[in-house]
Amino acid sequence: MFARKVCSLDDECASMNTKCRVLEASASASRPARTMCLSPADKLLDRFYRTMISAEKYLDVTSLSMPSGVFRPAFINALTVLDQKATPPTVRILLSGEEVLNINPRQPAQEALEKIWTEMRKAGNLGETIRMHINMGYVSRNFNWNHSKIIIADKQRMLQGGHNMWGDPYLISRPVSDLSMEVYGPIVGASQSFVDSLWAENVRLKTENLLGGAFFGSLPKGSGEIANPLVPTAASGSIPMIAVGRMGTFGPNPSDDASKAMIRSAKYSIDFIVQDLYGLLSNVKIKDIQILEAKPWAFDEIAEALMRGVHLRVIQSDTDVGVNDYTLFKFYNAQKLLISNVVQYAKEKRFKAPGGQSPQAYFCSLVQYAPIRYVADQTRWDKQKGYGSHAKLLIVDDAAFYVGSHNYYTANLQEFGVIVADQALTRQLQKAYWEPIWNVSQHSVAQCN
Repeated sequence: MFARKVCSLDDECASMNTKCRVLEASASASRPARTMCLSPADKLLDRFYRTMISAEKYLDVTSLSMPSGVFRPAFINALTVLDQKATPPTVRILLSGEEVLNINPRQPAQEALEKIWTEMRKAGNLGETIRMHINMGYVSRNFNWNHSKIIIADKQRMLQGGHNMWGDPYLISRPVSDLSMEVYGPIVGASQSFVDSLWAENVRLKTENLLGGAFFGSLPKGSGEIANPLVPTAASGSIPMIAVGRMGTFGPNPSDDASKAMIRSAKYSIDFIVQDLYGLLSNVKIKDIQILEAKPWAFDEIAEALMRGVHLRVIQSDTDVGVNDYTLFKFYNAQKLLISNVVQYAKEKRFKAPGGQSPQAYFCSLVQYAPIRYVADQTRWDKQKGYGSHAKLLIVDDAAFYVGSHNYYTANLQEFGVIVADQALTRQLQKAYWEPIWNVSQHSVAQCN
């Protein structure tokens, strides 16, 4: 189920370079948590599991697709625990579809939900009748789909960011780096409003679409739609935060404006850890989405920042190039294209570089573009796999940061994230995450000619 060795002592795990620890996510309604040989990354399962089982009245989950790999049993176990609470909470699960590479009429939400119930009964030794009310909905149309990854419990606690609940990218021998954050307080209530907007779009899609029945399912079957949560949010918090989302072609996109405003505010530094800034193809338009457009959607703001003398550092994924991998454009090509685009932009703005420098030399002095690394002298996991990043992190002036699901290459999807405007917390994030990665990645920075 979890593909981890059950153990009693650390010595039993030594050959795998792991430790014998309790995996909380292995506990279901009928089975206690077990000790297994776990790596530090396996704690990720417990973070998602704990957020889910904390719900007392309402649980909302949004993601790209259904949990897979070792995330699947953790997700199922959490649902069994919720179902057996004295008063089970209502649960809403909103996805783009059950599987990414499938069309929704071929994977109806009701069928996907009934699969979940079958697995819940087995994992939790449950009876024939589900006790809690669950909805599953899809939001997807014309190359426009939900890409947010959010878990909200009772409008009090939230986990959100870049992680899909997929076991293979994160919890195997060649994991991809990613970043999510857990928050409490009034920010969660504001975030709930975005989730409610996604569900409103699900209602519209299933009403207007000839195959709309595929977009919604409920347990017990036929039990109908769950209303938006009415529980109060936390009254106050101590850290300035703002929840920002975008609805793609379905509505407004304030997340774009918020990130652009952050970049415009930069006085001396902008740092990214991303999958890509650039896409693989240029200016290919299909209906609602401009697929893999050459320039990042915040390009103008980045160019203007460089013209102000702001230093830019980018860490991006370095796997093989491919839509099904975690790199759309190699880092050294992305750096060349960025400098070229900025030079052209500056020329159009009649920009003059200081000290009589050429614009090319000036912008090269400001930009450092590196592939993600974990060890300075190691460039790949092995011959088959390079290092991947799926994080979406923006830091400005060591004072504010964004963490969420929104990539910086153009894709008109539903996205969500949180901006934190607190210098102390920003420094904490830099020390714990940015600096350890940058300190080794900078040794492979692309040369700028």
